Amino acid sequence: MPKPCNADGSQQSPAMDADGMPLISGMDALGIPAVSSLELTMDVTFESPKTWIPTVDASFLPKVGQRFTTLGLGIKFYMDYAFAGGFDVRHSTMKRDREGGVTMRYMVCSREGVKGGGKRTVGKADDAGGDSHKQRRRRISNRVECNAKICFRKDHTGEFVVSIFVEDHSHSLCSEPSKVFMRGNRKLDVAQQAFISNCIKSNIGPSKGFRLCKEGAGSYANVGATNMEFHNFKRDLQAYIAGGDGEMIIKKFTQKREVCDGFVFDYHLDTENRLSRLFWADTISRSNYSLFGDVISFDATYGTNRYSLVFVPFTWVDNHKRCVTFAAGLLTREDSESYMWLLEKFKSGMGHSPRCVVTDQDPAMKVAIERVLPECRHRFCMWHIMTKVSEKSGVELARNEVFRRKLNGIVWSDKICVAEFEAQWQALMEEYRPVDNRWFCKLYEERSFWIPAFFMDLPMSGLLRTTSRSEAQNNVFGQFTRPHSSLVVFYVQFECVLEAQRHKQAKMNAECEAYLPEFKTPLPMERHVAQLFTITIFYELQREIVAGCFDCRVVGIHEEQGQIRYDIKGADNTDAQMEVLPTQYVVGRWCKQRNVGAYTTRGCHGDTGELGSNRLWAEINASAALVGNNSGRVSRMVQVLQELRGEFTSGDNSAGHVGGNMSAIEAFCGVSRPRSITIKAPAQAKNKGSGK
Repeated sequence: MPKPCNADGSQQSPAMDADGMPLISGMDALGIPAVSSLELTMDVTFESPKTWIPTVDASFLPKVGQRFTTLGLGIKFYMDYAFAGGFDVRHSTMKRDREGGVTMRYMVCSREGVKGGGKRTVGKADDAGGDSHKQRRRRISNRVECNAKICFRKDHTGEFVVSIFVEDHSHSLCSEPSKVFMRGNRKLDVAQQAFISNCIKSNIGPSKGFRLCKEGAGSYANVGATNMEFHNFKRDLQAYIAGGDGEMIIKKFTQKREVCDGFVFDYHLDTENRLSRLFWADTISRSNYSLFGDVISFDATYGTNRYSLVFVPFTWVDNHKRCVTFAAGLLTREDSESYMWLLEKFKSGMGHSPRCVVTDQDPAMKVAIERVLPECRHRFCMWHIMTKVSEKSGVELARNEVFRRKLNGIVWSDKICVAEFEAQWQALMEEYRPVDNRWFCKLYEERSFWIPAFFMDLPMSGLLRTTSRSEAQNNVFGQFTRPHSSLVVFYVQFECVLEAQRHKQAKMNAECEAYLPEFKTPLPMERHVAQLFTITIFYELQREIVAGCFDCRVVGIHEEQGQIRYDIKGADNTDAQMEVLPTQYVVGRWCKQRNVGAYTTRGCHGDTGELGSNRLWAEINASAALVGNNSGRVSRMVQVLQELRGEFTSGDNSAGHVGGNMSAIEAFCGVSRPRSITIKAPAQAKNKGSGK
């Protein structure tokens, strides 16, 4: 078979590779007989390029010479035309005059141009024969050199005129079901922006928020946006805050104090003007401290913000034995100086010191409490101490159940005095001689900080043994926050935790007012106690009353010095004597009236805009629920809302509306983005719990 020739009759050279070696066809390499070029000819017919013209109503079709008073109106008109026609548009060439005003603007089809991604970038290593070249992320492209476009030019009258309009497209247009995915249609409306903001407050991610929004709208097509727009809102929020986090959180606190004198806060800057310490407490928290602040517990927690700052909430229990937060702080470092600063701000903000503070064995906390709160009793968490016994006592004693039982009987007992504890402790140490006797010696030296016998004179000593209250509340804060949250977002989520906490307590207050518990004895004292104390406390007292009524009996009554004394014998045949219940045993912090209204009032009404917005959405949702599937009501409500929308948008250019997500983000943050930054965002902290 003759070899293929060039046009001038010369024989064609075999194809060569990059190294100059001839390329062998696959058939020759396998020994397959050559096939004539006629047999390899494929019958491929290429049709001539097609053009697609959008089919729209004549009122949407632009025309050359059409005039618009502003460029924005012209762009909106063309975008409405693109939506009706089934294609996306983007901004292109623009010209300005000497004053910076726009004199010409091109709008083109989004599929104009050619693909520009996916090309390999050749580096120095490629020239040297290395393999360290970089491949750009492979991305699909819809660029097909479409020539559809429009041009607006400004004339001498100041209006914009359509000078060029090309309506032919070199690609097929979107079908009706696909229009929902067009870029111009994938936008978040005001309701969706408010919904995403509420999701962020409740620590609900964009993907889950998108699914929840779909359930509310009925279908994904009714949402009007995709999962990407929900993620982009959070991206825009992070970009809005960016480096102004420190400035914005202080500005937010300053605004809260301006509208409410009861809100207190303070902060500290390092040598680089970076925020390093922060303390705050609102009016309701301070009011709760005045009622229930006889004891506080605080334990540092981590992973609540992007800077790895240590979060320190001050917590204890209210008259329902539920956790209540008094104040909170953020620290860059966990040293004694930082804790001293925090306790000083807490003491000055609350007005007085607590009677007792419960913490773990952190040495920095111990030093800070001794210096700032010298009149306060400091108690270590017994649970943290006892969990280390297995490690410190050695393998044999850790498995010795008798040793553990004797140790627990000595340590946890609240029925022995100090002298009895010391004697029993010394006897136990001499009997078993733990391996790490230094650790046990250290515990004995610090016995006044954690053994119950040393706190018998302190009210509620049975509740003061551990920091479990702080750890439980820290777990709640961890559910509402994320490690990558900014300070502004963290504080918004912190307020959501307080709001949920106060809602539960208000509900329990209402139950105390509206319900009576079930009585189990005919004694009038039981009914009197039910009227006096909260339900939680009543049930604990009721067990004592029932035991006294059915398991004890009075064996004698006599009067001494004007007081009546009762001789009582219990079920275990032990005699007991009880005087008339003195009034000092009625502790006010457990009574119902101690916090009436404390949780139901906001204390300050500075967030009137937020309250008005919440009320508005509540009315809209209630009206939508009443509409139901009634077509007449649906048409009526839609008509009313459209009329109101037109009324509010007409002539409201002075409102300074920000396009996109910015207005919703600013409303979420509560403060505008700072133009200049004097308080820098905190530096990345490196503490024992930050994972650094």
